[in-house]
Amino acid sequence: MPSSLDIFAKTSKLQLIDLSGNDIEEPMLKRIHFKSLHALSSLDLSRNTNINGIDYLAFKFTALKALNMSSVRLMNLNKLGNDNITNIDFSNNEISQIPVNSFEDLKNLITLNLSCNNILELKEPVFRDTKNLKELRLQGNNLRKLDFKIFQNLVNLETLDLSSNCLESIPELMNLIKLQNLFLQDNFLKIIPSNRALPITLKTLDISNNSLRFIGKNTFQNIQSLNSLDISYTNNTYIDFDTNVYNPFEI
Repeated sequence: MPSSLDIFAKTSKLQLIDLSGNDIEEPMLKRIHFKSLHALSSLDLSRNTNINGIDYLAFKFTALKALNMSSVRLMNLNKLGNDNITNIDFSNNEISQIPVNSFEDLKNLITLNLSCNNILELKEPVFRDTKNLKELRLQGNNLRKLDFKIFQNLVNLETLDLSSNCLESIPELMNLIKLQNLFLQDNFLKIIPSNRALPITLKTLDISNNSLRFIGKNTFQNIQSLNSLDISYTNNTYIDFDTNVYNPFEI
């Protein structure tokens, strides 16, 4: 692969580029590499292990909507200077910190995959501008603590995956008025929030493989749409169910 990615000067109408699984030598993606690709909407750079960073202006003047940079070697995130983006995959990298301005102005972002990194914490207001986000995947990190209102602006979120982390508690979720799928398995949770703390729109809830001490009979009382619940392998949990308060659902 040439040392420079600026090989597209005469292909300005390109909309989709798949460069996955190559040996791209450029460690930092810059504007010069994509300056002619004004129509570019989908870019796959996954499994290029020499890439470790993205310059703020790299995709500034493209029409980029989908960016796949999974399984490269990203260690740090810079703000992305393109508000057209709807889908981002940064999974399976070496990211440990997420600056609070990383997703600033990404008002059209719908899916964000940050799974299988080394993220230790998330702080407000990192998701302040991503109100249209529908799917957020954070599983397989080292999250130990989340700011209480870290997700408060994600009013359109439908799927949240926090599984396989080190969480002992979860943040406020009541503002997630469209949340349907919540994955909390393989953490260190000791309690489940009260029935007033979980979104009533939930359809799937997985809290298996935790250290839950007690599940009260009213825990899921207001979640009438719940149809799949996994509370397996929760270590000596006492469950006090009153089946009269639930619609039938799968346990």
